[in-house]
Amino acid sequence: MRPDTIIFVANSPGEIAGWLLPLVHEARMRWPDCRLVLQLTLCEFASGAEERISRELLGIEEVLSPYRYFDMLLRRMAHYKNPLIIHLGGDMFYSALLAKRWQVPLWIYVWGRKWLDSAFTGYFVRNDRDLLSLQNCGIPLHKVRVVGDLVADATSFALEAQLQHRAEVLAAYPSSSETAPGPLVSFLPGSRERELSGLSPFFMEVAQTIKKHIPTCRFQLIVSPFIKDCDVQRLVTQPPIKEIGGVRCHCQDAYLLDEEDTKIELIHTDHLARLANSSLAITIPGTKTSELGCLGIPMIAILPLNRPDLLPLTGLLGMLDFIPWLGKRLKKWLVVRFAKRSKLYALPNILAQRKIVPELVDILRASSVAQEAIGLLEKPETLRIQAQELQKLYDGYKGAAKKIFDILGDDSQWPLK
Repeated sequence: MRPDTIIFVANSPGEIAGWLLPLVHEARMRWPDCRLVLQLTLCEFASGAEERISRELLGIEEVLSPYRYFDMLLRRMAHYKNPLIIHLGGDMFYSALLAKRWQVPLWIYVWGRKWLDSAFTGYFVRNDRDLLSLQNCGIPLHKVRVVGDLVADATSFALEAQLQHRAEVLAAYPSSSETAPGPLVSFLPGSRERELSGLSPFFMEVAQTIKKHIPTCRFQLIVSPFIKDCDVQRLVTQPPIKEIGGVRCHCQDAYLLDEEDTKIELIHTDHLARLANSSLAITIPGTKTSELGCLGIPMIAILPLNRPDLLPLTGLLGMLDFIPWLGKRLKKWLVVRFAKRSKLYALPNILAQRKIVPELVDILRASSVAQEAIGLLEKPETLRIQAQELQKLYDGYKGAAKKIFDILGDDSQWPLK
C-alpha cells in the first residue's frame, strides 16, 4: 500500500537523529509526494529542540508539539488522506489510541506490549534477540519483521553528506589541524543543555590529565545539533558542579581553554565526519554509542552516578522528578541502588550481549576516566581490535529503512490482526 500521509510518533534526540532521519530519507526517495508529519510526545529524554531539528534538518512538513496530541486525536487526523502511523518513541499508548480512534495502520519499531497489540498492524525489530523479546511479551510472531538497525542507516547517510561538505570546506579553507600529529580524543556530553554544562568542566579535567601523559594528544568536544549555537559558550563555561568536579573554562574562537593551555575544539557541524578521525571517544550512553560503533570508533562509555537525581529516566522513576523534595531524594537512592545491577549500558554492548567497549558506571572522578583513556591510547592493538569488532557488529544491521519501506509498500507482507 502506498500511503498519502505518514505520521511518525517520536521524541528525544536519539529517536529523531538515529531512527527518524533514515526513514524520512527513504520516504522521500520512494514516495516523494507523500506528506510527512511528526507528532512529538512528552518524554523525559527530550532536549526541547526536536521540533526545530525536525523542520530544519529533516524537512518534515508538519511538526506537532506534544500539547497538540489531543487535537490530533479528536479532530486533526480526519484532515489527512490515506494515513499510516509509524511509532518510534514515547509511550506507545499514544499511537495505539490514535490508530484505534481513526482505524489506520500502525507499525512500531523495536517495542511492543501485549495489552496494546490489537492496535498494531506489525512490528519492526533489529535482530532475532528483539524478536524473542517481543515473543516473550506475548506478541504474535507473524506480526514481527526483522529489518536491522536504523542507526546504522542514519550514520551512513549523514556521514556521506558530511564528508562531502567537509571536503568542500577544506578545499576552500585548508586547516592544518586536520593532519596534525598525535591521537585525537573526542568527548560526547549528550544532547541536553544540562549534560553539556555539567560535563564540559569534567571533560576538561580529563583532557588535562591525558595531556600530561601524552603531550601530543588533541581533543574535540562534539556539540549536539539539538543545542543552539548561541547557547554553547554560556553552557560550556559554567562552573563545575561540586559533586561532579572539573575545571572551569573559557572560550576563545572555536576552542574551550583552561589556565594550563589545554584546549578542546568545539565541533558544531559535520560531527560524524570529525568523529571519523578519532582515536578514542569518551561518551555517555545513548544513540551516540551506536553512531560511534557504526563508524568503528573505539570508545569508553561513562555513566557518572555523582548526581543521579539529574539523570533522565523513563517510567515511574522519571515521574519522581515532579514530586517536590522527596521525589529527587528517592530517585537518587533508587538509581544508586539499581544502576550497577544492569550488566550493559552502551548500545553496542547491548546489541552484542557482551562488553566490546569498557563501561564506567560509578561515582566517577576525572582522574579515573583519564587513566582508563590513557591505558587504551597506549595500547594501539587493543583500540584496533575494538574498532574491528564494532564495525563487524554493525555491518550486518544496515539497510533497515529500505526493508521497512519494502514491507510498507507490499500489502502481502502485512500481517493480519
